Amino acid sequence: MPCPHSPDDTADDALGDGLESVNADAWQAYAAHHLERGTVLPEAERIDWGFPDSGPDVAFLGELTGRRVLDLGCGTARHAARLVRAHGAIVDAVDSAPGQIARARARYGSLAGLRLVHADAVAHLRAARPYDVVYSVNAVPFIDPRRLLPALATALAPGGTLCFSVLHTNSRGDGPTSDLVARPETLRFAGGGETTVRMWAPVPEVWEELLTEHGLRVEDVVPVTAPDPANRASYRVFRARCPLRVRARPARTSRPSRTRPSASAPSCTAPADCSWAATAGAPGSCRAARSNPGSPSRRRSCGNCGRRRGCGRTPRTCACWARSSTGSTVWCG
Repeated sequence: MPCPHSPDDTADDALGDGLESVNADAWQAYAAHHLERGTVLPEAERIDWGFPDSGPDVAFLGELTGRRVLDLGCGTARHAARLVRAHGAIVDAVDSAPGQIARARARYGSLAGLRLVHADAVAHLRAARPYDVVYSVNAVPFIDPRRLLPALATALAPGGTLCFSVLHTNSRGDGPTSDLVARPETLRFAGGGETTVRMWAPVPEVWEELLTEHGLRVEDVVPVTAPDPANRASYRVFRARCPLRVRARPARTSRPSRTRPSASAPSCTAPADCSWAATAGAPGSCRAARSNPGSPSRRRSCGNCGRRRGCGRTPRTCACWARSSTGSTVWCG
């Protein structure tokens, strides 16, 4: 059973297609360049989320032995091979560039426990059986998140873990934006040459909101900076989890009250050990309503209990809100 998400959040397949095809062509050109040069990278000793020997270690992914794992945008599959050999994972390594898969097959084609797949990321996610762990090293920003996140949500088994890194600031120091708009970035080839790619680089709060809207609970966001202070590039590594289950609303035996909720009685029913904290506010001052106005279909899922549409009241009368450890506000039921 995949991780549940709201069907009205499913993105149109046309979103991002033109820009994503530009990116696919760029990565194929990158692969062809290295195939011609005969580039051989060293074996991976750890997952390099942005820079060598930087960022969380493999423990960030959780338990791997015997688990179904997906490496999304695997490139030469060095990280995937490491997880198979050193941690006993069963890994599908997927990349949309045939040249990258060719490089991976030349090196790891006979490795038991590793399956190398040339496929569009979203198409693979939609067709695959749910995974226990999905991770992606700097590949997520090349796919429209409105198309990718719904597919990622369906590809995670209940209790499954999603880890991925995204560009935060580039080498010029240009930071993320609050908009879901792809921007041009330069992809440089070792030994000379470059091409232009398009990347979605929103602020971390937007990534958190997108993950929450699709039924995932954000557990950690780790900054990764360059070892060289002169390099202004940086990344953020996210870890989110698919809840084991989504709590249903309790059955009602009578019509709901039409009175406004009491300001002293928060409606959230999250367990006490939850990493989120719920607080009540006066009617009409709901922070969730202010941070997320509009139709009910745009409201977020509660980070505590997974419910959608909060307490069922309109934004003007809702008195319940929840705040995550990073300050994001979401609906709470």
